[in-house]
Amino acid sequence: MSKSNGLCSLKVSITGHYSLGVLFRHLDESYRKFLYKGGYLSYLVTKKEAETVVFDAVRDGQDANIVNVVNAYGPSPAGPQSYNRLFLAAAAGHVPVVVDAQVAWVLATDVARAHLLAYEKGQPGKRYVASGEVATFPRVLNEFNRLWGVSPEIEVLPRGSDIPRDRLW
Repeated sequence: MSKSNGLCSLKVSITGHYSLGVLFRHLDESYRKFLYKGGYLSYLVTKKEAETVVFDAVRDGQDANIVNVVNAYGPSPAGPQSYNRLFLAAAAGHVPVVVDAQVAWVLATDVARAHLLAYEKGQPGKRYVASGEVATFPRVLNEFNRLWGVSPEIEVLPRGSDIPRDRLW
C-alpha cells in the first residue's frame, strides 16, 4: 500500500480465466450441458465478473492487472487438488482412458512467480498469461507415470471423443 497526496492506493494483481467464457457461445450443446452440470460455468462467470471489476477499477485510477493462468499443477497450499489429483489418480491406475486433448500447462511455482512479476512490474489494466508447454493429457499423464516409476499406460481416445460412462474415473 502506498500513500500519495494523502490518499491510499493498493496495487492489485488477480488471477483470471476468461478464455473458455469467450468461446462458450461456439461450443456444442453437449459441452455446454457439461459446463452447467459441473458448475464450471458459474466459475467462469464469476471470474469474468471479477475481471470486469478490475478493469473498471483501473479506469478509476486503481493500479491493477490480471494474470490468466492455464492448467496449473504442482505444489499447492490446498494439497492434492485439481490436476495434482488427476496425476495421482493416473499413477494409481484409476484413470484408464483420456481424450487426446491438447492444453497448456504451468507449474504452480511459476504461477506464483508470474503473480509477483505482474505485481512488481506489470502495467495497470494489462492482462498477463502464466503458461508453460502445450501438451496433450495422455502425454503429460503417461510421463508423470513414467517419472513416478509406475506402469499404468493410459488408453487414448481421439480428440472430440466422449469417454464412455463406465470408464470415467
